[in-house]
Amino acid sequence: MIKNLLFICFLAISSAFAQDLYVTSQEQDEIPDVFLFSKSGNVTAITNYVGYIDIKGFQSKDTIYFQHPGYELYYICKSDITSNTIQLTRKTYQIIDVLSNQSSSFREEITGIASQAEVIS
Repeated sequence: MIKNLLFICFLAISSAFAQDLYVTSQEQDEIPDVFLFSKSGNVTAITNYVGYIDIKGFQSKDTIYFQHPGYELYYICKSDITSNTIQLTRKTYQIIDVLSNQSSSFREEITGIASQAEVIS
């Protein structure tokens, strides 16, 4: 009984000091290939295919930057991390409609369209 209690205490203490993170989206999808780096650039790391990363190489005073092409840049001081999950916010892109047609009559008709459009010939 005492062995089991000690084992549970050990697990609780080790998880409190764990330096493993999962990087997810706000929809709880794991994000692979997130680039982590310190403000000084001395320490870098990349999440694996399920968004897992070990951050023990970073010092407790380091500001850790999380960078991925599809997500907003996020940064946090390592000592401020209270959870084993970091959530990133997706980037949003504005897409401009592009219409293409080779007929010259189409170019005349495009002036009647209410939305913005570009003609590529």
